[in-house]
Amino acid sequence: MKKPPPSLLPRRQSRQPKPNRPLFFLHKAGLFNQTLNSAAYTIANVLCVGYACAPERCAGRGVASVKIRQYFVSLLLLSKQSGVAVRAYSGIKRRGFTLLELSVVLIVISLIAATAFSVAAQKTRLAQQRELVEKMDKIENALIAYAKQNNALPCVASAIVAPYASVDCTAAATLPVRRITATEPDGTTPYVYEGVVPLVTLGLADEVGIDPWGKQFTYAVDARLTTANALLTYPATLNVGNILVKSTAGNTRTGTAVAIVLSHGPNGNGAFNYNTASAVRPLGSSDSNEQENCECDSAGAAGALDAIYSQGASTKSASGNADTFDDVVRFYLRSHFLTSFDIQAD
Repeated sequence: MKKPPPSLLPRRQSRQPKPNRPLFFLHKAGLFNQTLNSAAYTIANVLCVGYACAPERCAGRGVASVKIRQYFVSLLLLSKQSGVAVRAYSGIKRRGFTLLELSVVLIVISLIAATAFSVAAQKTRLAQQRELVEKMDKIENALIAYAKQNNALPCVASAIVAPYASVDCTAAATLPVRRITATEPDGTTPYVYEGVVPLVTLGLADEVGIDPWGKQFTYAVDARLTTANALLTYPATLNVGNILVKSTAGNTRTGTAVAIVLSHGPNGNGAFNYNTASAVRPLGSSDSNEQENCECDSAGAAGALDAIYSQGASTKSASGNADTFDDVVRFYLRSHFLTSFDIQAD
C-alpha cells in the first residue's frame, strides 16, 4: 500500500517544556506564604518581648514582620539565583532536598534560635533587676516604718537561725553574725553588726529577704542606733554613723552611714545561702571590691573585718563571672530615718 504524502499525515504535537515557575518547596502546596508570614510575625513578637518596658516599640510589630518576611524572601531569591539553595519547580517530581538546601534552612533556623535565646536572656536579666529593686524597696520601707514606730533601727538577724529575727546588738556576736569594731575620732569604739535582714522583726515575708539569685541580703547597722530610743539620742542633725561606703574606684561616698542593705549579685560571692544549717559562702573572687563586701580573700577565706562597703556599676571580668563585680549596695544616713522629734526640730 502506498504511503500518503507526509503533508497529509497528522502532525505530532511536539512537547513544549514547561516554563520554570518561581515556586519553592511548600509553595506548591500553598503553604509557603503562610509559613513565611507566620514565622516572620512570630519573630517580630519574640523581638518585641525584649522591649517589655517600652510598649510603644511593640506597636510596629506588624511592620517589623513584613520587613522580616521581605528579608527571608530576598535571602531565598538570592540563594536561588546563585544556584546554592532552593531550585525552581521545573515540573519534575522532587524526591527530597539537597544538602545545600538543608544547610540554608539550618542556618536560618540557627539565626532565629540565637536571636530568640538572646532576647529571652535579656528578658530574664530585666526581670531579675526589677525584682531586686522591688525587694530592696520593700526592705527600705520596712526599715523606715520600724524606725518611726520604735525610734531605733533593728539589729541584724543570723543567717542560719530561722525565722530571722533580730539578735541583740549589745551582746557579743555569734557567727555568722559578725561584730566589727569601728573607731570614732574621739577614741570610742562603737560596733557595727553584720548579718542578714531581720525579716520577722520587720514583718516581712521570707521571700523578701532572698535576692533574685537565691541568696540572702546582707544587712549591717551601727549598733548605737539599735538601742532604745536611739534616734532621739542621736538626732538627724548629727553625722552619726560608722559605716564607710566607697566607690569601686576607692573614692569615699559617705563615712557616716548608719545602715546598709547589700545584694551580692548573680555570682553570689559573700552571700549567705537561704535556709541552710551552716552559713557557707561561695568561693572568693580576685576582684578587690567583691572581697571588700565579702570580707574574704580571693580563696573565700575570712579576711579582716571592717565596716567598709563598695558601691558602683557592675564590671565584667574576662576571667569569669566569679571575678565580676556585680554587688548592689544601698546605704542609709541618719537623715533617712526621720522621727517626729526631727520634724519638730526643723
